[in-house]
Parts: sequence; structure tokens; C-alpha cells
Amino acid sequence: MIAIRDFTSNRVLVTRESARTLGDQVDKAIQGHGRPLRFDFEGIQGLTPSFLDELIAVVERAFQRASQTAFRIEILSPPTQFSAKFAAIGRGRDLAITESRDGSWLIERTDNQAPARHPGKR
Repeated sequence: MIAIRDFTSNRVLVTRESARTLGDQVDKAIQGHGRPLRFDFEGIQGLTPSFLDELIAVVERAFQRASQTAFRIEILSPPTQFSAKFAAIGRGRDLAITESRDGSWLIERTDNQAPARHPGKR
């Protein structure tokens, strides 16, 4: 599990750059424990759709480097209410993003949801 507050002094996560700083931690978590990848947002006061979009991009690249197309991310203690904006990010990346009864978010891609490769896109 990656406790976000341990890797940033920001309590409101706004920028894509702040999501990119988690890349090394994501790589270590994938190598050490596999799936699901858990992010704990306890102590964080807010996050924007752009932060989440970039965080997912960081995770996608890490799983690609590990030669895995399917993955599962759990967002624990999300600081922001789940909304259509966050669901749209998932659809744009061929992912399912849902909110569980306990308020955590589940982001996942199964092998049969693997995105089509787009020339020129990373």
C-alpha cells in the first residue's frame, strides 16, 4: 500500500507533476506485491481529475513495464466525492472506476479490456 501523505507535503493534489513523483513507489509496489495496488489518501484533503488521470497513467506505464495489461487499483480514504468527472477519466482510458459501499474507489482493467494501441500515443 502506498500512503500518499508519506510522499508529498501537499494536502490538496492538483498537478499532474505531483502524481508523476509517485512513479518509483508504484514500480516498487508492483514488483513487491503485485495486485491490487492500493493508494491510501488518508490525511489528503482533495484531489483533482487531472491528478487522478496522471496517477493512472503512471500506474499503466508501470504495469506495461512489468508486461501486465490487467491491473486493479484501490483508492482508500478518497478525499473527494466520487463524481462523473472521475468516471469519465476511466472511460477515456478503457477502465472501470466504481465506488464501493465503504466509499473506496476501485479502478480496474481486465485482460479483455486492454486498450487498443493508438499510433503516437504513449
